[in-house]
Amino acid sequence: HMMNKLTNSCIFSLFIPAVTENDLYQYEIKTLGDELLYKADPFANHFGDKPKKHSLPYEQQKYIWKDGDYLANLEGKNNRNQPISIYEVHIGSWKFNEDRHLTYKELANELVDYVKYLNYTHVEFIGVLEHPFDGSWGYQVTGFFAPTSRYGTPDEFKYLVDTFHQNGIGVILDWVPGHFPKDAFALEVFDGTKIYEIEGEHPEWGTLLFNYHKREVKNFLLSSAIMWLEQFHVDGLRVDAVASMLYGGNLGGGVADLSASTFLKELNGIITARYPHKLVIAEDSSTWDGVTRDTKDGGLGFDFKWDLGFMHDTLNFMKTEYDYRGASLSKLTFSLDYMYNEHYLLPLSHDEVVHCKSPLLYKMCGDWWQKFANIRTLYGFMYTHPGKKLLFMGGEFGQTEEWIEENQLMWELLQYPEHNGLQTYVKDLNEFYRNNPALYMEENIGLNFEWINGDNVDSLVVSFIRRTAEQELIIVVNFSLRPHMDYYVGVSKAGVYKEVFNSDSKKYIGSGVVNLVEVSSVNENCQYKDNYIKINVPPLGVTIFEKIK
Repeated sequence: HMMNKLTNSCIFSLFIPAVTENDLYQYEIKTLGDELLYKADPFANHFGDKPKKHSLPYEQQKYIWKDGDYLANLEGKNNRNQPISIYEVHIGSWKFNEDRHLTYKELANELVDYVKYLNYTHVEFIGVLEHPFDGSWGYQVTGFFAPTSRYGTPDEFKYLVDTFHQNGIGVILDWVPGHFPKDAFALEVFDGTKIYEIEGEHPEWGTLLFNYHKREVKNFLLSSAIMWLEQFHVDGLRVDAVASMLYGGNLGGGVADLSASTFLKELNGIITARYPHKLVIAEDSSTWDGVTRDTKDGGLGFDFKWDLGFMHDTLNFMKTEYDYRGASLSKLTFSLDYMYNEHYLLPLSHDEVVHCKSPLLYKMCGDWWQKFANIRTLYGFMYTHPGKKLLFMGGEFGQTEEWIEENQLMWELLQYPEHNGLQTYVKDLNEFYRNNPALYMEENIGLNFEWINGDNVDSLVVSFIRRTAEQELIIVVNFSLRPHMDYYVGVSKAGVYKEVFNSDSKKYIGSGVVNLVEVSSVNENCQYKDNYIKINVPPLGVTIFEKIK
């Protein structure tokens, strides 16, 4: 079937009668050198089942959405003042049905119920955009407009998103506009020439880099982003490898690719104008200034930036033996010094539990009980630290093997009290976070956060205040093995304080050092505050007090 070129354009058209959504098709392209290329449709919404390299027609408008109430409720919301806790999921390895992964429709039952049970506000999917190689985890995309057919049809993916929305849970997709693989059926030398790519390849990944100088390439990527937000109703995009985009894949070269930064500004400007309630999150390891600053003020315009420094510093600290933690305390608290620079999301993502890095639980120092106490302390510190939250699947119950995309999570661990207790802890921590505005009203961190003490290298107790005009929370985190009884904590406001959360509760298989009675402040100077309260601080634990009178 020969396509016709429209006059004075690079657009080709064709009408074939009686085509159905089950018909596979490819483009056959003859190059100037008479070589025949067989290509999938770059704009296709549906690809053939692996290992097929064909596209299928798809009618976007036929699915009937039922998430109207959910979408209406998002209008006018300021995401920086909303609770955002994200459960990061790789669909193919979350859970199996006997010896196979679950489908989109099966996930709409099991995964939605599970995420709702754990009180997460959002789910983030990696590996949904169509890709040929399982081992890339979806980060080498060949179908920028297509949910992968591994788990079902585009309508079945819509059904999954719809079901999440009907249960009040947002859906974020990993979106990869920085590079693409060298698969012959996809974008590489699409007509025998470099249409989509620049010369060369990514120095680390061996993939091809988009040519952001070309209007057509930028339109291709912008159309992809808008389609996911509009046609598939997703609530946000996590833009992968922003640092690689900004520096043309050459992170050590230090030369910025201004065409990439211009593209990112355009992307965020369009999304903010059309969908101000949608999220665009940068996975960025660079020191680029203004990643989350408004484009009108010269920034890139992202809503949030992954705080990879927080991830790196906290995990290094948590694996440090107790006698040496004092010397590293300033590194742990460093993220609380630069948190004003951008609007951050704190990630403990899949990248930290693969390629022999070990699961999170085994990054914690100490014996078996101490590992669980440490990981509860880590999560408690993360949830009380300014910034939105993300945890990769399996971290909620203490996976004991590193993540491999071919295996499902180790659900059998939930029969053991420590793992079950950790899952309950994450569930309660999410609920506490969602119900306490002082932990998420973060448009102005300067008003929301106040230090109490962050440099006590002897006690290893870090304390600070999170507040709104209506709420005052006192956060006390003990990174040592020793409980501190009758411990003085400075508070700004005189009154009565009540313990409202404690990671050391026996409910979570902790040691049970809790504060059962309300405490009244004493009007004496302590830790540069006008008042103090006297409390019991659990070992390797987090306790939170709220001013109630």
